Amino acid sequence: MEPNPPLQNNSHTNFTGGMKPPPGTPTEAVQPKASIHTLEGDIFTAMKDDNYDNNIVKIVTKPTTNNKSSPENEEGISFTRKITLAAIILVVLTLVTVGYFWIAGRTGANNNPLDPNATTTPNTSGSTSTPITTPTTSVLGAEAIIQLNIQNLNKAEGIEKIRQIQQDLRDKQIAQGTTVELNLGLSMPELFAKNQYSGDEGLIRALTNNYSFGVYNNNKNSFESFLVFKLSSPDLALSNMLGWEYYLPSDLDDLFKDTSKAAKVIDPNATSTPPTPTPPVQPGFKDRVLRNTDTRVYTDATGAIQFVYGFINKDYLIISGGVESFINIKTRLLNDNTLR
Repeated sequence: MEPNPPLQNNSHTNFTGGMKPPPGTPTEAVQPKASIHTLEGDIFTAMKDDNYDNNIVKIVTKPTTNNKSSPENEEGISFTRKITLAAIILVVLTLVTVGYFWIAGRTGANNNPLDPNATTTPNTSGSTSTPITTPTTSVLGAEAIIQLNIQNLNKAEGIEKIRQIQQDLRDKQIAQGTTVELNLGLSMPELFAKNQYSGDEGLIRALTNNYSFGVYNNNKNSFESFLVFKLSSPDLALSNMLGWEYYLPSDLDDLFKDTSKAAKVIDPNATSTPPTPTPPVQPGFKDRVLRNTDTRVYTDATGAIQFVYGFINKDYLIISGGVESFINIKTRLLNDNTLR
C-alpha cells in the first residue's frame, strides 16, 4: 500500500500561531489592543531581559510626581499674603493721614480773625462771632475767640503774649462792649499752676475744667480781663475764694493788667483842668450787690475798682477786672442759656 500522501494545509499560519485567511480574502483591520502595564508585568518582562538587574532597579525606583503643595510652601504663600495685605493697609493709612492734614491746613489758612470787614458767623451759643477756633473748655459765647497756646511758656512769657494780643486788638480798634476770649491752651489746673496760684488747693477741687479767659472792651475804651469757671462744688469754692482774697490782687495783677495804648483823640474845645485829688482809701474787698448778685469788690488806694468776683446761680464763678465786664458776662451767661 502506498502511504497516504501528506495533507496539504491550505491555511496560512503565521509565526504567532494565528490563522491567516486564504489569499484574496478580504480582511478587516485589526485594531491593536491597548496595552495594560502593571508593575508585575514589567517585572516579568524584565526578568526575560539580559539587563534584568538594571531594569528591575529602574522600575522599582521610578520617581512619582506629587502635585500637592507641601506644608512649607503653604506657609510661605500665607506669609507672603500677610506681608502684601499689611503693605496695602499701611499705604491707605498714610494717604488718609496726609489728606486729613492737607485739608486741615487749608481750612486754617482761610480763617481771618478779627477782620473788621469780615462777615460774622453764629457760634454754638447763638451769638455772632468770628472764631479762629472754639476751645472745648469754653463756657462763654464771645464775639471772637483767639487761639493763644502758652503751654510751653513760663508766666512772664505768657503774660507778654497776652499783652501783645491786647495791643493787636487795640490797633484794630474793636468796638466798645466787645468780648474777646483767649484760648490759652491750658487746662484749669495748668492755668493756676502757670499763674503761680497762692491760694488753697480746695478751690481747684471745687472747679471743673470748663473755663473761659478773655478781655472786655468797656465804655471807656479800656480792657477789663475776666475768668469764668464752671463749678463742681459751690460751697467749697466760696470758702476758698474768701481765703484767697488776701493773695488774689497780687496773683492776678499781671494777668488782668491792661497795658495797651489806645490812640488818643484830642478835643479842641476841651479845657485842661487839673484832676481832683481823691482822699486815700484802705485797699481791700468789700461786699456789693450788682444787678441782684452778691459780689466782692476790690478797690485800690485811689478808690478804683480792680477786681470783682461773684457766683451765678451756684453754677459759675466770675472773676473780672471791673463792674461793667462782670455785668456783661453775667447777662451773657443767663441770656445765652449756657447755664446747665
